[in-house]
Amino acid sequence: MNRGFTLMELLVAVAIIGILSSVATAMISSSQLKARDSERITQVRQLQKALSLYQIETNLFPIHTTAITITGSDAFSLALEERDVMPEVPADPNHPNTVYTYQSNAAGNDYTITFCLDTSTISGYSQGCGNTITP
Repeated sequence: MNRGFTLMELLVAVAIIGILSSVATAMISSSQLKARDSERITQVRQLQKALSLYQIETNLFPIHTTAITITGSDAFSLALEERDVMPEVPADPNHPNTVYTYQSNAAGNDYTITFCLDTSTISGYSQGCGNTITP
């Protein structure tokens, strides 16, 4: 009596393992994208709160009439850190591939922060780089 596996049984087992590993990889990748988006929303909201504190202290928002990329060492970041409204300004988790930008109007009474998301799972925002937050 033979006690082994046939070639067909082995091929089926290998195919099933391959399919399961593909599904697991896709699920892990999706979870990583969602986690990165969650971090982005948290960071952008922290920036928004810091800008509110800055505005309370100075009666205006930092003035940058052209979009400035937020890197943590740019003029915008330094302005927030110098006022002690934010100890360290974060850059996008996937910087430099995706970035946050800040732009104000000339009067310093309005601003827009632009950011990217990898997924469309966060309510009120969409996948891509067209997302904005304002005061």
